[in-house]
Amino acid sequence: MQDIDITEALDQGNKSIFTKLLMIAIPVIFVIAMVFIVKSNISGEKIDNFRIANLNSLHFTNNKIIKKTLQKYPFEEFFKQDEKSIAQYLKNNLSWLDEVKVQKIYPNKIVLSLSEYDIFGIFNEKFFVSPNGIIFSLPKGSISNDILLHLPQINGDEKYAKSIINNWFALKKVAKDNGFLLQSITKQEKNSLTLAFNGGLSIIILDENSVQSLEKALKFIQELPQTTLDTMKVVDARSSQGLSIK
Repeated sequence: MQDIDITEALDQGNKSIFTKLLMIAIPVIFVIAMVFIVKSNISGEKIDNFRIANLNSLHFTNNKIIKKTLQKYPFEEFFKQDEKSIAQYLKNNLSWLDEVKVQKIYPNKIVLSLSEYDIFGIFNEKFFVSPNGIIFSLPKGSISNDILLHLPQINGDEKYAKSIINNWFALKKVAKDNGFLLQSITKQEKNSLTLAFNGGLSIIILDENSVQSLEKALKFIQELPQTTLDTMKVVDARSSQGLSIK
């Protein structure tokens, strides 16, 4: 019969137990470490750990703007962060953002994918409007004065913005074909549009059949004597009986 070394057996048993305990302890220690890292990096006081995935494709948004905006967001622990809530907060505070996608990258990073509205023109002299009629603001100084001077100007109630934009290009073409440069369209009344042109001339037309109404008005204007053209400021072309000149 072979002798059994009790001491050696005990040592092997202890090693086996130690190995099992170590295998259990390592994942636990890892989880605790991750929680500590997250709490120390993304909390209500520190929100620097974010990245804009498509930064180079943006015109008006940068890291400084995002950081300043998110400083007021009520951050929680990383695991409790709601991506949709962060996205909506950014859209509410940066109105020029069209789409905002937020992705959490564990253990402690937020990645943003952003898109901005395209600019169609200036709305009510202080806002901007997209081709789809969305009204938004932009950071001060983000567009040069030279660009601003060449943007279409849309004025009136926000609910009319889309319909004005839909008519813009057709009305601009009619004006150009008759030697005028359309600069702005204002809709204060439900059924009428006020068009402003170069030289200080304004023409008021019916919103319905606006292209035909403008064509009629411009044809009439071109038949007027030069002395009248030099002094008139407003032409009201809404009446079927003729034009009123002021």
